Amino acid sequence: MIKNNPYFQIIILSLCSFFSVAAHAANQLESVRIWAAPESTRIVFDLSGVPDYTYFSLDGPNRLVVDLKKTTAKVVLKNLENNSKLVKGVRISKSPTKGDLRLVIDLVKPLNASLFSLPVTAPYGNRLVVDLEDKTLTTATAIVSSTPVKTVTQAAQSSRDIVIAIDAGHGGDDPGSIGPSGVYEKKVALEIARRVSSKINDTPGMRAVMIRTGDYFVNLNKRSELARNSKADLLISIHADAFTSPNPRGASVWVLSMRRANSEIGRWLEQKEKHSELLGGAGEIIQNTDNEQYLAMTLLDMSMNSSMAIGHS
Repeated sequence: MIKNNPYFQIIILSLCSFFSVAAHAANQLESVRIWAAPESTRIVFDLSGVPDYTYFSLDGPNRLVVDLKKTTAKVVLKNLENNSKLVKGVRISKSPTKGDLRLVIDLVKPLNASLFSLPVTAPYGNRLVVDLEDKTLTTATAIVSSTPVKTVTQAAQSSRDIVIAIDAGHGGDDPGSIGPSGVYEKKVALEIARRVSSKINDTPGMRAVMIRTGDYFVNLNKRSELARNSKADLLISIHADAFTSPNPRGASVWVLSMRRANSEIGRWLEQKEKHSELLGGAGEIIQNTDNEQYLAMTLLDMSMNSSMAIGHS
């Protein structure tokens, strides 16, 4: 009798429709953020769940198409803030698969694209990161401060300015520590870096190189590479560290011991660095599955041991 009841059939059909829609809308695009660096651009898609995606490139005009499986969007892309010189904009296009979300990134020219997902890391949720870089870019170079440089003329023709690379910590997705008033460490570090750079350039015989000049994230390994490519004699990384109380003043230098984080503050700092890498995007680390990573780790350990020995001497 119940099966033949028309009301029962309507309820069953409604429930089936509800669960069908829910299954197709298992994920949701909540926001999109664009971080523009001088020679690259990072686009971050914030999602309610882990992204299941595919992508491909098109030319005439140049585009990168990203398909998000079983995803809907509640963000208005027309109002998306974009200061990138490589990306014209991001828009939604009709997906050939029902229930999927197709995103089109309109490009100024052909670019190398690297995509990877990142897990929930406060204050962010699940993310799909798109890194775009100019295909014609062969070697990364740091941006030299535009402040006029004073040099010292000496008799020796081989004399040159001492080059100091100034690295403002954090940036982009990674705000660093957040002060009681809501000030981000990344902004404080960049302002200090600019002032230090100006002081250095005002000093005869010295020249400053800024590792980052705006609000974007530079991979931790890339910072050292930029300094080396600029033939820097010294790399200084500037941070405004968080601490357990507001009492400490002045500068601090911290080197983990041979046994790594063997103290409470050591463990705390190490976790902060890992957290910072996840916020900024650990694409290069996540995608490096080649056996060369073990060689890189060995060389890194040797370099760290040497630095510690020199520092203690």
